[in-house]
Amino acid sequence: MYFESAAAIAAYLRENPQLTCLTVKDCPQLDSLPDLPDTLISLYIENCPRLTELGQLSKRLVSLWVSYCSSLRRLPALPAPLTRLRTITCSGLIELPELPEGLLDLWVSKCSQLRVLPALPSSLTNLRIDSCNTLTGRSLTAGKLTIEVR
Repeated sequence: MYFESAAAIAAYLRENPQLTCLTVKDCPQLDSLPDLPDTLISLYIENCPRLTELGQLSKRLVSLWVSYCSSLRRLPALPAPLTRLRTITCSGLIELPELPEGLLDLWVSKCSQLRVLPALPSSLTNLRIDSCNTLTGRSLTAGKLTIEVR
């Protein structure tokens, strides 16, 4: 769906109060998202180059996918039920918030300004980190697994 502003998204959410999945794609003028309803369990954001901030995420969110959002610097606090987080080609992203303990799948790719990863939860079963050039020389631990980032 195409949205030009956070106000347009907020209006759409008011008209669809039981929405469980939201895809925001190819919105070149969008600079922020409003706080999202607690009915939302999946959020996909793609190709919103002016997006600088996400509102408060749904407390029921299970899946968050953010890609090609070059102005996004930080993600908000992640809800406890989140099991999948993917940030792909978010070149302005400098840090991730604390990861929920139940996170299973983390994919961070082409986030060229990302400097540090938070502690990895022991629940993690799938981890992919690539082309994040500023994440060098670190050792990460997830449960009994140790990962070297070079």
